[in-house]
Amino acid sequence: MFYKAPWPRGPVEKIGPTDKCIYCGLAPPHVELTDEHIIPDGLGGDLLYLRASCLRCAKHTNSFETPVINGAFQYARGVAGVRARKRKFKALTARVNFKDGRPEAELELPDAAPFFLTLPISDGLPGILAGARAEDAQKLFRAAVFGEQDWVAKARKWAGNDSQVRFGYRGHMGQLGQLVAKAAHAYACAKLGSDGFAPFLLNYIRADKPAFDAHLMGIHSGHGTTDHLHELTLNVATIFRPTAIGISRESFYVVGMRLFSNHPSPSFLAVIGRPIGIPPPEIPGFGGLRPI
Repeated sequence: MFYKAPWPRGPVEKIGPTDKCIYCGLAPPHVELTDEHIIPDGLGGDLLYLRASCLRCAKHTNSFETPVINGAFQYARGVAGVRARKRKFKALTARVNFKDGRPEAELELPDAAPFFLTLPISDGLPGILAGARAEDAQKLFRAAVFGEQDWVAKARKWAGNDSQVRFGYRGHMGQLGQLVAKAAHAYACAKLGSDGFAPFLLNYIRADKPAFDAHLMGIHSGHGTTDHLHELTLNVATIFRPTAIGISRESFYVVGMRLFSNHPSPSFLAVIGRPIGIPPPEIPGFGGLRPI
């Protein structure tokens, strides 16, 4: 299953409604349900899941989405021209370090500012798909810059040739993971129903600033660019494992997400849970896996 967010933004695409919160499982009259953007509106998400989140869970997901939108993705969404539909867009600025000893400053960027995005990446494959145990799935992340080939020259042109322009990830790595996990879980619920799989990520989504869960999620370099703002995929991954009595087989639902896919950008993978029953035939297999 494949969802492509159009660019420029089109009308909101609505899915649902549901009859209970997809995060805590509570239903009316115990809670009031509200609509949920699968990819946040502040990132240009136009896929709206009707009556999918209770007010308490919506407040919690907003608490980790907002810092990431205004931190790690603030520059990228500004250059890409993405803004929330109901909010005023602030002037695009960047923090600059000067070599000559002047204090760092916030400079407003020109209209032709280059696109680039700084994020930590891993080897891309979640630990569970690589055969690692949960306690052994801690990965080393390295900083990576995704962007136009001449972004350094363009940035120095407006900042001054004697300047170093710093764009770091301002925020908590776990909050980025929660944003990815929330979008992946919500997309799977929209496509499969909240009772269509045994979820893995609910406790992680509901946690207070957890570490990035490298056992269930990965970040890797994207390939090429597309004509769409964002892309979401839902696949079935089948893993074969040797046991004392033969080969065991396990299946998982995997959601792939690429934000700003019309620019150089990374991709995210999230293992959202196990199928309940036989997966629908229209869900493709997840490629690149071999028996371990």
